[in-house]
Amino acid sequence: MPDPLPPWVADYVGLPWTVLGRSRDGLDCYGLVRLVLAEQFSIALPALDGGWTSERRVLDLDRLAAFIGGAVAECCAHHRWHAVDSADAPRAADVAKFLLHGRPIHVGLVVGQNWFLHVREGSDSAIERLDSRMWRTRLVCLYRHGTLA
Repeated sequence: MPDPLPPWVADYVGLPWTVLGRSRDGLDCYGLVRLVLAEQFSIALPALDGGWTSERRVLDLDRLAAFIGGAVAECCAHHRWHAVDSADAPRAADVAKFLLHGRPIHVGLVVGQNWFLHVREGSDSAIERLDSRMWRTRLVCLYRHGTLA
């Protein structure tokens, strides 16, 4: 694990991906962000587990993009979240929204300077760099909770 990251981060690496997962038994990207924010920062987010088809092979990417790209923005506004100015450095507990398949359908949680935690289909949860070749051009926005501003 890269240094220096908070020691609690290790507890969230290696968790399995599951569509609509909301527990340590299996998580989707939003479920992982939701779990960590609740356990480490006492920030409760709604489950948001009814926004798309739950069968893996039938995922509707347009609905999923609307769910994460639109509904999460509404959720953020409702729960005192705001978009982080691009001049601000990412901070632990910022939520990063990414493009996948050309749509804003992936989220991760910043855990240290330029490091984020996430999980995606086919992989267990892992830490990667925000500025890596894979993610730097896919990062759409960072959101920060008002209590952490």
